[in-house]
Amino acid sequence: MTYGWSELLKSGLGTLTLPCFFLAPGYLASSLTNVFEFRKQSWVERLLWSLVLSVPVSLVLAVHPGVGLSPLWTLRLFELLFLIAIVRVVWDIRHDSGAGHASWDRYATICAVAAAGLVAYCLLAAAPLQIHQKLYESAAWQDWNVRIQLVNSALRGGSPPGNPMFAIDGVAPPLHYYYFWYVLCAQISLLTGVGARAALTTSAAGAALALMACVFLSLKYLGVSRHNLRRQCAASLMVGCVLGLDILPAVLGVVLPFRRVHPDIQLWLDDRSPSWLHLILWSPHHIGGLVCCVIGALLVLRTKDISGWQRAVYALLAAVCFAAAAGTSTFVTALFVLVCLAIVGDAAWRREWRVVQTMIGAGVLSLLIAMPFLHSATAPQGQGHARGAERAIKISVRYNDQAHQMLMRYFPAKGAAQDFGHGHRFAIPLRVQQMARPLLILSMFLVDFGFFLFVLGDRVQRDFFSPGRMERNQRILWLMFLGVAVPGFLVTSSPAELNNDLGRHAGMCMRFVLLLWASPMVATYLEQLGQAPSLSSQRKIVLQRCAVGAFVLGLAGQVWQIAVNRFDIPLVEAGEAPPYTIATRMPNIGWRFHQIHLAMEAAALATAPNAVVQANPNGRLEPVYLLYTSRQMAASDDGCNVPFGGDPSACPPIAQSLVGLFGGTGPRFHGMSNILPQMPLQPELITTTNFDRVCREDRLSIVVATYSDPAWHHPESWVWQKQPVYANSTARVFACPIP
Repeated sequence: MTYGWSELLKSGLGTLTLPCFFLAPGYLASSLTNVFEFRKQSWVERLLWSLVLSVPVSLVLAVHPGVGLSPLWTLRLFELLFLIAIVRVVWDIRHDSGAGHASWDRYATICAVAAAGLVAYCLLAAAPLQIHQKLYESAAWQDWNVRIQLVNSALRGGSPPGNPMFAIDGVAPPLHYYYFWYVLCAQISLLTGVGARAALTTSAAGAALALMACVFLSLKYLGVSRHNLRRQCAASLMVGCVLGLDILPAVLGVVLPFRRVHPDIQLWLDDRSPSWLHLILWSPHHIGGLVCCVIGALLVLRTKDISGWQRAVYALLAAVCFAAAAGTSTFVTALFVLVCLAIVGDAAWRREWRVVQTMIGAGVLSLLIAMPFLHSATAPQGQGHARGAERAIKISVRYNDQAHQMLMRYFPAKGAAQDFGHGHRFAIPLRVQQMARPLLILSMFLVDFGFFLFVLGDRVQRDFFSPGRMERNQRILWLMFLGVAVPGFLVTSSPAELNNDLGRHAGMCMRFVLLLWASPMVATYLEQLGQAPSLSSQRKIVLQRCAVGAFVLGLAGQVWQIAVNRFDIPLVEAGEAPPYTIATRMPNIGWRFHQIHLAMEAAALATAPNAVVQANPNGRLEPVYLLYTSRQMAASDDGCNVPFGGDPSACPPIAQSLVGLFGGTGPRFHGMSNILPQMPLQPELITTTNFDRVCREDRLSIVVATYSDPAWHHPESWVWQKQPVYANSTARVFACPIP
């Protein structure tokens, strides 16, 4: 069986565990506490509440903050809860009064088919496509190579896990990162034995189902219209597949290839608002964090008309939601802290003291639950830590940095040091660039939001320019929208990282509110589509047609994105897409991926689970090696990935020693290091003697050389003087001497 089919089958097996982790814990919590009158609701709504509450409950149970519990004992706890949940379901069925039962209609069928389709999408989009001796990964491999390692670390070390990409004397420092989701993925892997990658795929499917349930429940309890909720739910599935007008720059990039705009539909803009199907696959933990925050807020808002011990139960469940979100998606949680503050201020203004008290109680309790994680995430890690965290964020208008980069890329200012290969043919004066930047920022905003600008304009007109008092749900949704929109448009996280992740996550949260606003609009439009046209002004007709056009372009953009992400590497191999990562700037990419996979598979078979396996931390194939290894690394790159954990001052000696062993920072097959100084090849460092020394000092078990390493091209180096455990034309695997 090929690797591609094997991973697809493992992922399918992993989905069988979804009831254990994404259904049973939430059902028990909902049924025992009778949250939102759970026992009186229809079984469809019970299913929805079970899905959304399982996310925070499972995350907290998997991590068990502050409680020393081995991964195997944690797994036994989940298995016990699953059995108890089955008993509880049987008990509820036998004592069900029949109240609240809902009939099955075509909208229920649409939603059920969509749920199955989401699971299938996760499996097919994440699995590698293997054709003969070539492996074609989807574009998500660029993020998954790190995420898979975090799951592997949780499998080796439990909770909290260590940094899988940095080890000092063979020991990984504690992970300085939000790790709750990866610890839960490790539990999925332990239950089925499917491996870290299949477990991560399973978690993406679970996040997709939880997001769907969260949208449906939000439409009912936070929505602006209660008319035909089932039609709204079905419409939300379509709206959730709508992008902005991203297809326009994508098509432009194909028509004008010399512009080097990548045809992946959302890579043209780093500050973009990502699509839901993109996030489900690339970052399921952020989806999980959003679900936790929304449900936590919904629980608190419900306490307006609740008193006594039941309000304490709601506060406890909300605290679990907020604590789980803090350890799952930091930026999303930080944005919702502002939302919660706005909700508290509004509730105090309107004398809804129960909401204020519940929110304060839930906030304090969530801090206590998440305290072990927060302590480890904020603790200093050694020398250089303060310097690296001098400016985690900065004040900057959203899209501003990206507008500057695009202007400098395509129209470099006269006299600029870099002209990106265009010469001065496209150069324009710097003053003209500064004047053009606001227009470019506005254009980016229009393209990024597209159809949703019409939705936003409609809500502004209905809520602020129409007679009548704004209802509570309308007010809450505006607080949610503005609570993330204001920091999302004025604050950027780019000083601390390559991309403005804060802006992306703010865009995701804004899209959630816009989805709730758009669903009744689309449902009403579809309902009236076959009816006689109503009398409307010419202006309304034009706006409606423009909105429909933007909607269609957004759907087309989603189809484009799915196709290009799935066939990313074949497109690069065929020359239809530029190689935008250093690992893809080589011939026969799919064949190289497959050979690296075989080498890392051999390294895993030759070592124990806690062994340290090392490749060139400055090699061109380092990201590919990271994707396929399942072992701890001494230094995954020349910076040791210290943002994930570890003392930055301890990295340079290890990284320099390893880079020297592999032949230095030679320019033949990989680029210059951005962290280490340039290191020319030194013959004394590529000898078998130095190989043994580095193995001994860094406690390595396996060393993997690839054809992109400078030492590979010197017959006198250890690459050719030592006997490999496994070898092919791309990689050679060597065992370190036993101390």
